Amino acid sequence: KYSYQQFSVGHDTKGRIVESHFENDRRNCYFDYDKNDRISRCQSSEYQNSTTVLDYYYRDEQSLPEKNIKNTQQNNIVEKEEYAYEFYK
Repeated sequence: KYSYQQFSVGHDTKGRIVESHFENDRRNCYFDYDKNDRISRCQSSEYQNSTTVLDYYYRDEQSLPEKNIKNTQQNNIVEKEEYAYEFYK
């Protein structure tokens, strides 16, 4: 089955995505970047309540994250997940 959904995307002066809005502002995502223009945090909210925060961690000047930590809060339940990445050449 196919679905259709409109969303809005906001950019900063560098052209990076800094926010997105779905379902008439019911769900929103906000993005932060580090000094090397790598995404450092993605925060999601639903009905103006924070639901998920993803923090990205990098090693030195690597362009891809070394790990990320996901914190989710819904219905008074808090979950924390940590993901580590290995890259091979």
